[in-house]
Amino acid sequence: MKSVTWAAACLLLLELVVLLQDCAVVCNAELARTNFKAAVYEHAVILPEDTQRVFSREEALQVMRQNLDVYARQAEEASRQAVDILVFPENGLHIDPTGRTRNHVRPFFEFIPDPKVVHWIPCDDPERFRETEVQLELSCMAKGNNLTIVANMGNSLPCHGEASANCPSDKRLLYNTNVVFDPSGRLIARYHKHHKLQDEPFSRPVTPEVVSFDTPFGRWGLCTGTDILFREIAVNSVQNHSLANIAYLSSWKDAPPLMSSIGVQSAFAKRMGVNLLAANVHRPEKGMYGSGIYTPRGHVVYHYNTTALSEPKLLVAEVDTLERPDPELFIDDDVSETASREELFIDDFDDAARDELITVSGQGYGSLNQKAETDTSGLEEALRIVSGVPVTGDSAGQRNETVGAQKAFVSFLYYDLYNFVVLENPEGTLRTCNAKFCCQLSYSLTPDLHDKDIFVFGAFAGNHTVRGNYYHQVCVVVRCADNSLSSCGSPTNQSATVFYFLSMRGSFNTDYVFPQVLLTTEESRLHLAESADWNFTGKEIRSQCGFGNPLVAAAMVGRDYSIDLAVMEDNFLPPSTYIDAAPCPLNRKKWALCLIFAVVLTWIH
Repeated sequence: MKSVTWAAACLLLLELVVLLQDCAVVCNAELARTNFKAAVYEHAVILPEDTQRVFSREEALQVMRQNLDVYARQAEEASRQAVDILVFPENGLHIDPTGRTRNHVRPFFEFIPDPKVVHWIPCDDPERFRETEVQLELSCMAKGNNLTIVANMGNSLPCHGEASANCPSDKRLLYNTNVVFDPSGRLIARYHKHHKLQDEPFSRPVTPEVVSFDTPFGRWGLCTGTDILFREIAVNSVQNHSLANIAYLSSWKDAPPLMSSIGVQSAFAKRMGVNLLAANVHRPEKGMYGSGIYTPRGHVVYHYNTTALSEPKLLVAEVDTLERPDPELFIDDDVSETASREELFIDDFDDAARDELITVSGQGYGSLNQKAETDTSGLEEALRIVSGVPVTGDSAGQRNETVGAQKAFVSFLYYDLYNFVVLENPEGTLRTCNAKFCCQLSYSLTPDLHDKDIFVFGAFAGNHTVRGNYYHQVCVVVRCADNSLSSCGSPTNQSATVFYFLSMRGSFNTDYVFPQVLLTTEESRLHLAESADWNFTGKEIRSQCGFGNPLVAAAMVGRDYSIDLAVMEDNFLPPSTYIDAAPCPLNRKKWALCLIFAVVLTWIH
């Protein structure tokens, strides 16, 4: 009899060991795999002809179901390719919220329960909450295709707690929300976008949330749209919570050369040392496109097609798992010496250097400020350009000046006024400053430059206040849109100039420097430089052997989040606001087995 008891105890022990091993993978996010297959879908949103009127709930569901049908087909295709996680874009299911009122968007919203509190598989329990049709579809989509699905939708919640102080008259808060369903169809994460645009009718969370969820291939964070530009969500997810994988959903309006979708996406992954799955909407008529899958080493695959008749795209790639962020991955051994010279480089910008802001191959051309005292045509013209005032008379003649007549000038790039200097020679070294911030460029390029393109090198340090409010420092070398200096800083996708060598450095006062290099193809389509062609050392972009295609722009954008704090006092993330992954889904039977296991071990000892 005693032998039978021992045998039963051993069998129970074996079963519990297997159970606890499974729990270790799921609940503690121990990586069971060295790689996974990821997918993002750049979705062409199906919209009704009249988007200005207010829809009924049934009409809103008809619109969303058309888009969900597309999602379902993409999920099936992803499943056929053995994809583990599929990410859909921001605002992919409903009307564009830009410029709309709460009445316009409310019919598209649902109550989304808090997965930290509620264990819910909508596909198995569809009647638990009222008007949750979209969640039901997404849950069954994930379950039926054995996928983790990340999607964006609207969440309507009653006012409570701190949010009650600014509660709307209808007593409802409308959040731009990311949801995550695991392969069982369970809702495991819910994230409310923090940095909404001013013309969006969404509510803003009182306290920013960092949300994570666990998978067998790592722990993941969530980020939406302009959240990627700020510290509270994107940077805190990586720096303070060690989330090495980010699902990034956006409806991003492209704004090259600094704010192109693929440029921002790739720069974030490289600087923060993370895997980034970036899904953007595909609306070329609105300037919205550009999605990709990125690692700390660079892009794995991306889609960037600006033409009106271009198609949406499902991107699939195999990616190595990351247990923790690794921002050191972008620092290569062969350029460590350059990085060690950074302090010396900053010291080079002494008072004398700032008095003589522009130096070309060691030959001084005078201060931009000194030039402005006698010749303000550059500033006046830049102000005309940004205000839309026509250039006529003498100003028109100045606009068509030859490059050689003006060495240094000011012009707007993405609504910020830069100090620029022209790349006049096939090779050389340039230096330019904006206030106390300085940049230096060494380069070698196609000799017949002036027969084809005009390139300029610029610096800016200050607050950016258009479609956002943040402080940044920027070093940029960029092709002008046409053969006039007034076009420098305007978007372009054309270039014929190949750089054979490029080294760009800046005296950044922050470690958060985001690098990007944009080239162009024979079809005049922007694309990212291959990671093997350039290195980033933290404050320097360096291409020792140049790029295979013509350059459009290379930039480093430094973000000093501490100065953001001076502008926006609520721009912080208290430690208590971190929202961890949903609790381990152990049912009562399994917990009972775990308890029995503990008792058996105690009895044996």
